[in-house]
Order: sequence, then structure tokens, then C-alpha cells
Amino acid sequence: MACGARGRTPVVPAEGGRYVTVGSTSEKFNYAWNPKVNYATWATTDENTVYTGDVLVFNYPAYSDEIYKFDDEAAFQRCQFWRATKVCSDTDGEAGCTVRVDTAGTALFASGMIARCTWNSRLNITVVQRGTPRNVYVGKLMPGYTYPWNPAVNFTEWAATTTIYVGDSLVFKYPSGLDEVYKVPTQADYDSCDVRNYEMMCRSTDAENGCKSEPLTADPVFFISGVYSKCAAGMKVTVTAVAPPNNTAT
Repeated sequence: MACGARGRTPVVPAEGGRYVTVGSTSEKFNYAWNPKVNYATWATTDENTVYTGDVLVFNYPAYSDEIYKFDDEAAFQRCQFWRATKVCSDTDGEAGCTVRVDTAGTALFASGMIARCTWNSRLNITVVQRGTPRNVYVGKLMPGYTYPWNPAVNFTEWAATTTIYVGDSLVFKYPSGLDEVYKVPTQADYDSCDVRNYEMMCRSTDAENGCKSEPLTADPVFFISGVYSKCAAGMKVTVTAVAPPNNTAT
């Protein structure tokens, strides 16, 4: 496990890995690691699946918290910091304290503030071995949107910066009634947003909890919004899956 703070001791993901910000912001909290987050729910949400070689990012205001990593479940539940290892100091969170996870299995992290730890600020995640087929959510949360498939995302940029492996499935998540998603076979159909001759993959009511594609092959695939105005404005994505890396994070 490697750890550090962005801008001081860089910690980078393994090949194909990513930065995973722990928690979420809200109107009251500008930092993702905060006491209002339900970390049990966060850890079991598909979008937050953590793989070996990923880097966890803990963001919190300077001098407001510390992060400890536990190896013992009982110590974790009792917030016994003397049986844990401090991985983020009280000054690391402002820039984002980074912790890389390289071992599959359970990983336990908690706030170093006893009141927060005992109340809620504990993270119990299952790190999945890299190379296991994944569900990859298309897009990302943007200001004003609570679903990753939304018109504020630059999907060309998203596809260029998101590594997707053969065997992964894409997941489209959007509010019920607001969109449809089609898989089209050609670049020409993709460019023209023409869905007239193709079967809908995700209906308007399918994606509230996520509509999943078939596992991807190495061939390019084209997905577009079924609402012409949205597709024409950029709500479409081309993905080419690549061979997965070795199962060992390096």
C-alpha cells in the first residue's frame, strides 16, 4: 500500500487503475469525506467498486480529520486507533490524501476523530482483483446532476480518459423518463444520430438503477441517446475495449 497527499508525495494508480474519491459533496459540505455520507451505502454502490491498483482519495479540510487504516475488524469497529496505521494526517486532506490499494479483499479505513469514527465515518470496502469483469458507468456526476449519463459530460473526453477492458459491461444510468439509449452498428449512424432502424437497448424506464450492456469485445461500439436533440448535442459515446492487464497490480 502506498499513500501520500496530492502535490507532495504523488501516488499514482496501477496501469488501468483510477482515482476513487471517497464519499460525496453536498450543499453543506464541499469536501467528499464528511460525516453526512453513509459509507456503508457508498461502499456497496457499483460506481464505487474499487479494484487492485486503484487509488483512494480522501478530501477533507485541513486540521479537521485524519485517516487510519485497520487490519483488524474488531479494532475497526471499536475505533481503536492504537491498533491501526495512520495513512493521512490532519494536513493531507485539503489537497486530497491518496492511498493506493494493491491487495484484493477487505480494506478498512476510519476517521481519526473518535466521535466521527464511532458515529459513521468508517469505510469497509471489498477490493476486487483487477482483471475481473467490471460494470463501468458511462459518464460522471456533474454539478446539478445526480446521474452520470447527463448532458454536461464531455463523452469524447470521458471515453479518451477511461480505460475499458474486454469483458467489461457499460452501465447507463439516468432518471426515469428522460432518455433512451441505442447501440448502433456504424460510425455513420453514430454521427447522424439515426436510430430509426435499430432496436432500443435502454428504454426510458430502464436506467433509474442502471441499464447494462452486453460484455464488450475488442470491436468499437457506438452508443447514442435516443433523444435526437441530446444526441446531436453530444450525448453519445464510442468505446473500444482493450485486453485486460495482468491480474497483479504494479
